[in-house]
Amino acid sequence: MSDKYWKTDVDIDISVKKLIEQYREDLVDNIPYILCIFKDKATISKGKIGIAKIRKVSIKDNVLYEHLSGGIVDFIIEIAHDIWERLDDVQKKAVMYHELEHIVIRMEDDGIKYSLRNHDVEEFASVIGEFGFYKKDLVDFFNEVDKSNAKTSIGRVKKSDSV
Repeated sequence: MSDKYWKTDVDIDISVKKLIEQYREDLVDNIPYILCIFKDKATISKGKIGIAKIRKVSIKDNVLYEHLSGGIVDFIIEIAHDIWERLDDVQKKAVMYHELEHIVIRMEDDGIKYSLRNHDVEEFASVIGEFGFYKKDLVDFFNEVDKSNAKTSIGRVKKSDSV
């Protein structure tokens, strides 16, 4: 059986715009066109549930989008509908903010260029448990979490709430 995809409701588009205005000051004057779509079921990769993922739209794909919609699409955020429906508002906001954090904007001589960046940290919990924050990226990540008072958020999550 093949996956089913459809355009999200306008409230998600509005939410994305508000998140950009609130958290991504660098994008406010040059908001990329982001198409949000639902996928019927989450993908599991390397044992992890994929709630959402962002991809940059190629020039070739934009020929099709421009023909169909009359506009250029910079990014597509694909959201697993089966998981999305189980998230509360804070979790939904966090998922979308996470995807927006992948976007990088550069001003070049020939205009604005968008690209995607990887996550700040890639590490196993067991390694941190055994050796602590042994690299600069881990220390920077820990300091950011510590100063943001994220412990309050973490404290409110029950095992049944996590996805």
